[in-house]
Amino acid sequence: AFGPAQQLRPALRVVRCTLQDLDEGCTVEIKTADGPLRRFFDAVNDGVAGPLFPSAVRSFVFVFVQVPFKQLIVRLIPWWSSIRHLVFLGLVLYQLPPSPNELFRLKVKPGYRPGTKFAFTRSPRQVTFVLREKRHRRLQRQRNDLVCRMTVSPKQAAIGGNLSVPQLSGDDLRIELEPGEVTDGYEKVVEGHGMTIRGGTGKGNLRIQFRVRRLHFLT
Repeated sequence: AFGPAQQLRPALRVVRCTLQDLDEGCTVEIKTADGPLRRFFDAVNDGVAGPLFPSAVRSFVFVFVQVPFKQLIVRLIPWWSSIRHLVFLGLVLYQLPPSPNELFRLKVKPGYRPGTKFAFTRSPRQVTFVLREKRHRRLQRQRNDLVCRMTVSPKQAAIGGNLSVPQLSGDDLRIELEPGEVTDGYEKVVEGHGMTIRGGTGKGNLRIQFRVRRLHFLT
């Protein structure tokens, strides 16, 4: 009822990776599953829900109008009038194109960005995985750079000193601030401590954006 599998649009799946995974590369194994709800969401999200209407009509006629031995079913199953809605829904969903039910292995290379797609041609339809980035507690990615926002006190900004900045590895990078170097809105760039550039051509920069804490005096 739905035509050959090659006419179906790709089933989209989201893969979430940490910044460290995108920086160092990793292998992700994903098991996709088939089922009534999965088929429904694929049909809606992938644009193949058009055949849902004729299938629904056929199922409605079968369940509510032309069920063979309807009187016998009602006698044997007293609660038929209650469960027939579930039967109707199940018939509709199971007539939708099946969803992929396989184990997929994705090779995420260093430097991949959110939005990168992995396409697999499988029966009954193509599967496309889209990379998404898990939010880091302290760091944000901007292309190949990493941005860290830090707040210092007016005293720290005035006298300078050593400052520990988090890295993706979990270690801290110690940088030295000159007296008076930091002002509100100041950005310090540390070269070579950002994200791996795709293709292994180097690393981006770490950009530390400062905010000087304001003192509030009681009057």
